Amino acid sequence: MQIRANRQPWRAIKNLARETNSYLIGGLTAASDESPHISDQSGKAISGALLSPETCEILTGLSQGCSPISETLTITKSQRNIILELDGRPAFDVLLDVTGKEFLDNLQKMGGTIFVAFPIPGSDKADYTVRNLVGLDPQNKVIAISENISDGDKLLFCRRDKESAVKDMYRMSEDLKRRIGEKQIRGGIYISCAARGPNQFPDSARELDIITETLGDFPLAGFYANGEISRDEIYAYTGVLAVFL
Repeated sequence: MQIRANRQPWRAIKNLARETNSYLIGGLTAASDESPHISDQSGKAISGALLSPETCEILTGLSQGCSPISETLTITKSQRNIILELDGRPAFDVLLDVTGKEFLDNLQKMGGTIFVAFPIPGSDKADYTVRNLVGLDPQNKVIAISENISDGDKLLFCRRDKESAVKDMYRMSEDLKRRIGEKQIRGGIYISCAARGPNQFPDSARELDIITETLGDFPLAGFYANGEISRDEIYAYTGVLAVFL
């Protein structure tokens, strides 16, 4: 058995969705610690499942864990993953304008709280993928993020907090309930970011409690991921729910 790390998983996901004409759900595997993953047996194994809409109706929902705190901005000068200018202004200055004085005394506190988000082109709703801030340079007034960008790309600054995550979990669940109507849920799969669950909520079962509170009790399986797959995108800090009718 060969295991190969893909340095560009987003490209592989888009290619898979396009070639199979499929709506994908899933996640990139993640561990809660630094223990190695070892496969010491060869043979056949199940690595995924394909369901036909002719035999099982599937509805999906996605819940964001970060909420926008800025208007949509345009990257006007960049270099790989470094943003030099936003809307013609130094990127670091724009970031401070958005966050105010909260982090002036300790910029490191932005880590894990403030992120960038890229709106999904052509989306019929406020849909975006979140990426990490990985560097701040006050002297040169630039910021670095965890993804390569190009001039002309659009982005938002967003904030991660448990209140907005809970609110959006209810929104997703209520929307699915409306779409399900009087039909019976036969089962479901829930994939949550590893940074959610016990790392974001005081009660580690908070997400599942919201799902069952809104949709009722039904067989549900899932896992924590380091990148959540919905449609043909890899998200972060989200929860992806699929229900089978």
